[in-house]
Amino acid sequence: MTELKIPFKYTLSKKYWTLKNRVQLIQFRLKRQRYKIKNFFFEEKRKANSTITHIKLTLWSIFKAVGFVSLILLVENFTTNYWQTHLRSFPNWLLKLQEALPKPTYPDDRDAIIELISVIASVTGVILALFYPILATIASTAYAKVHASIRNLLLYEKETQAYLRRLTYLTASSITVLLCLTFGFLPGNLLLSFLAFYSLTTLFGILKIGLGVYNFFEPSTLSGIVFNKLAYSMKNVTTEGEYWNEKNFQNHHYKLAFEQTENLSLLTSLCLKDDDLKESSFKSIFKTSLYTLQFYLIQKPKIPIDSLWFPNSYEHLSYFESDMSMRQLSINTNTLTQPKVKPNRYWLEERIVNNLSNGLESVVKSGHINVLGESILMTHSVFDSLSAITDLRTGEILLDKLLTNVRLISNKKTKKDEITNYDNWKEELGCVETYCYATLRLQVGVFETITSFNSNRILEEYKKINWENKSTIYSTKLLPELYETLNKFREFVENEREIEGKRITPDWYFCQRLTADYLRLASEKITQSITFFDSHLLTLAKHFDKENNCLLASFTAQIGLEILHKLHYRIGLLKQTLDDIDKIEVCKGEFIWTKPNFEEIEAKLLKYDSDCTTIIAKNVEKLASVKWNNQFPDVFAHSYSLLSNKLNESYRKNQFDVFQKCFAPFLRSSIAAFGNLNTTFKHYDRPQNISYQALLDPMEISGYAYIYSAIYNSPNYWEEVKKAWDESFLPSKENIALLVFYYSYYKTNLYGTGINYTNKHQRERTLADVTQALNIRVRDIPDFLVRLFVSEDPYHHNFYDVAELFIELYLFTFIEAKDSTSKMKRDIFSQLNRNINPNPNEYDF
Repeated sequence: MTELKIPFKYTLSKKYWTLKNRVQLIQFRLKRQRYKIKNFFFEEKRKANSTITHIKLTLWSIFKAVGFVSLILLVENFTTNYWQTHLRSFPNWLLKLQEALPKPTYPDDRDAIIELISVIASVTGVILALFYPILATIASTAYAKVHASIRNLLLYEKETQAYLRRLTYLTASSITVLLCLTFGFLPGNLLLSFLAFYSLTTLFGILKIGLGVYNFFEPSTLSGIVFNKLAYSMKNVTTEGEYWNEKNFQNHHYKLAFEQTENLSLLTSLCLKDDDLKESSFKSIFKTSLYTLQFYLIQKPKIPIDSLWFPNSYEHLSYFESDMSMRQLSINTNTLTQPKVKPNRYWLEERIVNNLSNGLESVVKSGHINVLGESILMTHSVFDSLSAITDLRTGEILLDKLLTNVRLISNKKTKKDEITNYDNWKEELGCVETYCYATLRLQVGVFETITSFNSNRILEEYKKINWENKSTIYSTKLLPELYETLNKFREFVENEREIEGKRITPDWYFCQRLTADYLRLASEKITQSITFFDSHLLTLAKHFDKENNCLLASFTAQIGLEILHKLHYRIGLLKQTLDDIDKIEVCKGEFIWTKPNFEEIEAKLLKYDSDCTTIIAKNVEKLASVKWNNQFPDVFAHSYSLLSNKLNESYRKNQFDVFQKCFAPFLRSSIAAFGNLNTTFKHYDRPQNISYQALLDPMEISGYAYIYSAIYNSPNYWEEVKKAWDESFLPSKENIALLVFYYSYYKTNLYGTGINYTNKHQRERTLADVTQALNIRVRDIPDFLVRLFVSEDPYHHNFYDVAELFIELYLFTFIEAKDSTSKMKRDIFSQLNRNINPNPNEYDF
């Protein structure tokens, strides 16, 4: 007990705290000095590498220049020696000519050396003097009205800095040699050779650097410098940084990064200032911004959750929801309820996303829809990174901002512009497609990440942690939200070792507690990712539907059904993984073992499926008249296929409400599309080989309605079919003849196995499955016509066509069909006659 009281006594002394503060200040200054020294050596190393790289790039040019001079000197030396050796053998006229030519003389004093050094110094000085005016010209034209921090970026380009530094050193060295000559110190051959080599390197370097400087007129060029500065700050605050655990350095790098995000925002606004820059500059800076965000998402899990890299944010509470202590403090001081202070762990993501959203809004309003589509496509990799760490908050912010801009694309066309063809909506279709698949990437990515964490994976990640080393917590691949729990575990272990001298809490307890928190987080994230479908994709489809844009509304709903199918599949995998995690629960009931309510999730998905189907059914008739070509996906044909399958499924599940919702629009669109199909596929030898489906499918589905009404002992299906045909079809002599003709063409020319054979087989298979499921016996069916199509054998082949059943029971009931009855082979009618009045000769007595 005495040892515990001594530190406490010291803490009561003012000198103790003064000394402690001074020691901490000295430690901080020492660390800061070490940091500066390390940065100094790092910069020197980078400078040396830059110089070596530049020399390598210009070495061949220097070699050619020096080689040329050396060759001239060799030729001069060789010819001089040869002349002197063979002087007597040359003719007299040549000797006289040589004596008549003027000959240069070289002084023996040091003026020649001074002249050489002066030329080097003057040339480099002139280049150096002109370089800064060029940068100043760029800064005063392209960046005249922006913040000084943007203009300062011009001088932070690495290659430019290195070149100016070498140029300055060369000029300074030349002046120093001149000073030495003034004092009587003659330079040696080594120094003169070095200066000559250095000057040649600099002269050849101006070709690359000089042309590169003019690229600074493009604002997006500077975004690379901003990225390098942001990446440097990000790396320093992760556990891989030198002083990642020092609060002062954390806050220092936060301030540097915040300044660079402002520069990024200013550069984006510069790219949008001129229409000519939108296509190139904006896409370039958008890509750089997304790459910055993606790089940060990779580094973020390595940043401690208590780091000052995350600035404080204030969460204000209402007086009505505050606790007693907060209320009493407010009453006593007559102040507002004090806010809660929380670190904002999403400040960088919010700033980058908001900046990009503002830029996209400007791009869309100016009519550059293609830029929006390409920009959304760039975000797919960001959504992959977000889903890898299950960062749904940032993902939702990004989806919200993109949704706001995608909703604007329907306003590009005036209300007078009708949707008559796909060509006018090419860019809009691309935007919708990329946005919907961006939502899919986030949802499916989160599901796959959670599915990957089975019991073995969780235990493997837990074993990586060394409680004596805080950085090992952030080296795991667990969800970042679990780091707070792991830090608490570390504090428990430290307290146990401080008090008890050893660790007390077993690993199984920590693992079970960690898994319980993981299951809670996983359940929340699964539920939240499911709701993204309603809040983003379904909302977008309803928006287009409200704007009477049948093309975009149907296309969005179709992709929605595709996404729902993929989510259904992954939910099955999720169930298996979460059941496997139960192995970790050693002590049952110790912690709340939360799991998603999959029944509720399935109900939500079914509701979303119904909403998408409703939108498709509502717009399919309008789509039938839209002109299509093979440069675009056929949205109407896909709607036709989806509704056909939905009608077949409604028979299987006896869902009359679904049938009632889909059949009438399907029938009207089929009749309307028949003529368009003949025009669209006129390049075929026989367009009717394609177009017959638009008439045969609704007749087959209508015939099945009569059969299922008998099977389910309810006339609803058949009554709905008759009602829809009465409202949509004019039973004129010509129309009935047209239907009969195409049915006969299908049976005779295509032999009853046309291109729609798959759909026909699916309907037959559904009828067989329903018959087996309900255990229906053929002899128990009172309707003779239905018996022709029902069999107790699931592999029985039906020799009668359901479309003919519809023709007999509906079309041929009109008097206008009198002439058409003789234009087709009536197998069902013949069988009905035999059943009513059988021929005795057919029986063997």
